[in-house]
Amino acid sequence: MPGLAGVLGHGVPHRKAVVHAMIDLMRHRDSYVADGVYEEAMLCGSRIHLGVLPSEIQPHCSDGLVVWAEGEIYAVRGGAGGPLTARLGAAETLARVVRSRGFAGLADVDGAYAGVVWDGRHERLHLITDRYGARQLFWTRCGDALAWASESKAFLAVPAFRPRIDATAASQFLDIGYLLGERTWMEGVELVPSGSVLSWDARTSTVEAQRYWWWDRIARRETRLDPNGLADEMADLFREAVRRRCSTDDHIGVLLSGGLDSRALLAAASESRRGIPSLTFGLADSADMQIARRVASLAGSPHHVWTLNESNWLAPRLAGVWWSEGQYGILHMHGIEARRAVRELFSINLNGFAGDLILGGSYLHDRNVLDRFDRRYVARVMGCDQGLLGDTSTYEDLGRVDYYFLDNRVRRFTQMGTVNWLTIIHDRQPFLDIDLVEFAYSLPDDLRFESRLYNLMLLRAFPSYYRRIPWQKTGLAIGLSPVAQRVNGFSRRGRLRLARHFPRLAPLVRAWSREYADYDAWLRVEPARSFVAATLERPDALLWNYVDRAVVERDLAALAQHSLGAEQILRYVTAEIWLRQLFTGELRPETL
Repeated sequence: MPGLAGVLGHGVPHRKAVVHAMIDLMRHRDSYVADGVYEEAMLCGSRIHLGVLPSEIQPHCSDGLVVWAEGEIYAVRGGAGGPLTARLGAAETLARVVRSRGFAGLADVDGAYAGVVWDGRHERLHLITDRYGARQLFWTRCGDALAWASESKAFLAVPAFRPRIDATAASQFLDIGYLLGERTWMEGVELVPSGSVLSWDARTSTVEAQRYWWWDRIARRETRLDPNGLADEMADLFREAVRRRCSTDDHIGVLLSGGLDSRALLAAASESRRGIPSLTFGLADSADMQIARRVASLAGSPHHVWTLNESNWLAPRLAGVWWSEGQYGILHMHGIEARRAVRELFSINLNGFAGDLILGGSYLHDRNVLDRFDRRYVARVMGCDQGLLGDTSTYEDLGRVDYYFLDNRVRRFTQMGTVNWLTIIHDRQPFLDIDLVEFAYSLPDDLRFESRLYNLMLLRAFPSYYRRIPWQKTGLAIGLSPVAQRVNGFSRRGRLRLARHFPRLAPLVRAWSREYADYDAWLRVEPARSFVAATLERPDALLWNYVDRAVVERDLAALAQHSLGAEQILRYVTAEIWLRQLFTGELRPETL
């Protein structure tokens, strides 16, 4: 993804050339715009971007501060805000907030950004992330120097840096398909935590981290709660979150699925701006396609489709491993094949990211975990042993499992899809609006359980989009009465069992139940079958340093016998591709 890169310290020779090389490793399109490299004393840094957002000269320099920022700031409570296109740029806004309020003032910033602030008077460099870590920023020590970058592979350009794989990271990826906390694939390379400032003292070469915001700052509502009134309040906040992220001169569109979240974004944005383009990817006869067509028609949205099949899904994802740095598996790079078609339609995507979790409580599968933290439950949902979770003490007193999921599974897994899209289009995530998030988590979990309040909000705010048009997950409209939901609320497997008992219903049920992709089947046919075999049957595969070859061979045999799905096999493939890209230069996009 586009972003920031730089070094600080006297121990890095030819700093300007090093930063140029770091930026080149982050340049994934010829049309990227690279700012000039800024250098003063021991500091050297730069930025690369898509050229989508209004131009802002960076770094922003004023009153002894040198500031870079990647991303956007939509509003600042109690101060200047509004859409970035109409107000200050992100770097200047950060500079003003830090100068006038200190780092504590960042808690009032609504945005998705990462920032670098150099305070030359005190010789301290500060690396900053937004509240929820929506933009990644990595850092590492290089002797007495510090290096930072929006992509960890940029450190390959730093002469003193030597990549070494973190064995725990390899285990996490192979076990659950992504990394946790601030861990990366490489030893000594970490993410700046969400809602944090990481400060480097150039005089002592020491580092310290502080959180400017944490989940315990959200106050719980204790008064009697009226669901209808709360649903209307949620709708107002949601509309405002969308408004903040839209303006009349933005080239905005929506990647539209058969789910609830992207539909809500299109509905809200279309209230004041008709004709927003949308695109849906997947199998031509999938439920997502059927639903998206109806939603787009209702919104007056020019709707486009990108058909996925066994021939076109795999090849584009090899580059996706490089862009996302092996942080999530090939299986989950949904729609990456359509990236160029999307870019021709719009340059900014309204993304329904995390809406189902934040408003809909989608990870609350059990009433026994409402309003409390349960480590065993978290491990079960994550699909791993409790030991792999590491230290969860910072979450245990918060009285909620969602906060762990948001800071780990969502930030380190779900967000990786956004990282890949950010290589070609800009992304805005209204469900991460700070007012909306604080509202959702001020409420007891019972109101979010089974999407109780979220569904009520959608039905009251956008009735024509939800009363009759089904939800892909269930095949039912959320406007059905509770009794009808219970009678008809079969899971996809349940509907298929129904089809077996009533053969005449089989064609309809199977057509409706069809997912937007069939990776299990596609992995068993060409071209994926030969590619997987060639990747995982190499005697010199780098993967064998982290997993027993016999285990992989057993899983390949199980795949061929239809007793294992694509998920685990494609984790092996992803890991091997990333290791080769990192250490040998093979399979990088420029070599494909």
